Amino acid sequence: MCSLSNPIEMEVVSLKEVKTHLRLDSTHEDDYLKSLIAAATDYVEKYLDKSLSDFHSRYLPASIKHSILLMVSEFYENRTTSIIQNQTLFQSLLAPYRAVRLP
Repeated sequence: MCSLSNPIEMEVVSLKEVKTHLRLDSTHEDDYLKSLIAAATDYVEKYLDKSLSDFHSRYLPASIKHSILLMVSEFYENRTTSIIQNQTLFQSLLAPYRAVRLP
């Protein structure tokens, strides 16, 4: 398994982008949103079985970035649910970039 990056050190999706995506204006949940960004980034890296730093520093596929936004949204809107509501969409966005392991 690869060495995954620390999602807090690597800003793939900014707080501003998340707040725009969620249509939030206030700052009272900023720390919480930052923790969701870190959790979503970590989730995506583990799903892909690769660090997002493996992608060129200037190019991260839009579908990966969007999947992080979707995951943050999912975590934010469903705080008490452990089931990802739109798993098929999430998997479809990330499937082309997922590490493939041969037996």
